[in-house]
Amino acid sequence: MKELIIDRFEEGYVVCQTPEGKLDALRREQVPANAVEGSWLVIQDDGTVIIDEEKTLRRRAANMYRLKNMLRRRD
Repeated sequence: MKELIIDRFEEGYVVCQTPEGKLDALRREQVPANAVEGSWLVIQDDGTVIIDEEKTLRRRAANMYRLKNMLRRRD
């Protein structure tokens, strides 16, 4: 099992980041159609790619918290 976070879409590829910060790429057709930037992907041992909704939501919430704190410090 491998985990990746979608960074961006480029032509026929999805550029992803590992939880450790390394970059990787998948072909667009390998990724679920409802995947968006920031989606947490799990590549299962059989090659199936699914979105881990719980990790995606937790990551988004953590990023929103960080953003609010940064904006609060600027005031």
